[in-house]
Amino acid sequence: MMRKIYLTAALSFALCACGGLEQSGEDSVFVLEDKFINVGSEGGENIQVAYSISGPKAGNVATVGCEESWIEISKVYNNSFRISVSPNTGDQERTASLTLSCEGVKDATLVVIQGKRNGAQPAYGNFRMEVSNITTSSASVTVTPRDASVFYNYSLVSASDFGDMGTEEYISIMLGEIDRLSAIYGVEPASFLSRNVQTFPANTLMDDTEYCALVFDLYYDGQGNPVYSGNLEQLPFRTRKATQVDMTLTLSMAGSFFNVKASGSSTFICDIMSADLMDDFTSMEDVAREYVKTIRNANYGEISPYLHSGSSSEDYASYLVRGKKYIAWAAGYRDDEEDRGLTTAVYKIEFTF
Repeated sequence: MMRKIYLTAALSFALCACGGLEQSGEDSVFVLEDKFINVGSEGGENIQVAYSISGPKAGNVATVGCEESWIEISKVYNNSFRISVSPNTGDQERTASLTLSCEGVKDATLVVIQGKRNGAQPAYGNFRMEVSNITTSSASVTVTPRDASVFYNYSLVSASDFGDMGTEEYISIMLGEIDRLSAIYGVEPASFLSRNVQTFPANTLMDDTEYCALVFDLYYDGQGNPVYSGNLEQLPFRTRKATQVDMTLTLSMAGSFFNVKASGSSTFICDIMSADLMDDFTSMEDVAREYVKTIRNANYGEISPYLHSGSSSEDYASYLVRGKKYIAWAAGYRDDEEDRGLTTAVYKIEFTF
């Protein structure tokens, strides 16, 4: 059985900004000729960066800041400033963000990308992806394209859903999803693409699970046809494991009733599945997390009605078939925004009804 890919933060209805203007609710905005500055590994002195302010604040001088010690800012005027970049002697490319600010003007960000020393391997391809704020159920992925003019598609899927899917198949699925949503909401496919540096938060992830952030370049031509290079870039990461509790679960079947008794007061989840479905999973923990994901998707993110404590007894008469093999299972589960996930091992019993 092929699993459905659950896309998180994959598509957005917000149109991406095109050109140099920072989109803002302010009256004045920064105008930047280029949001990316590429510097060789040897560095450079007094590199000029042009900017201006459009609107009532035109002609004001920006405050330019950078937290990286290998970049020095100098000679800031109302139309340009200069940076000096130290040589990069490391084996990896490195990036730094320059922030432009001015009272009454929305902040703007420039990214400096400095090459690796000669002979070293590149740190990333056409996109740099960085993950931060990883918890048991959430994470944020920041995508930085080398070329600020490039539009791209971003999505986050579990490694098990992505599986052995090839690049061509994955891109085909994403293009189909964009077409489907475009038809539903009556907007252009390009509305679902991203551009420039973007941070994508996700807060419905499973605990102790490997995920894969995926990005590829994509734009639509004048006839609405998708155009892309076919290069799919990936960043794997794993969510945190939930804090474990000292609790055992005792399972038993009494006719069609599935009984679970807990040794502690912590909450738990439980269910019965057909034994032949186990071929679709790598472990019982995988089964439990798929159960949680299915319940949340069907109930607008809510799972509390399916949490038990102390003991539970449920009748599965309408589900069980005589002579068929089943697996009954239960596991501790905490539904807490800061520490959500499985809190015990998954207990199971196998039986033929």
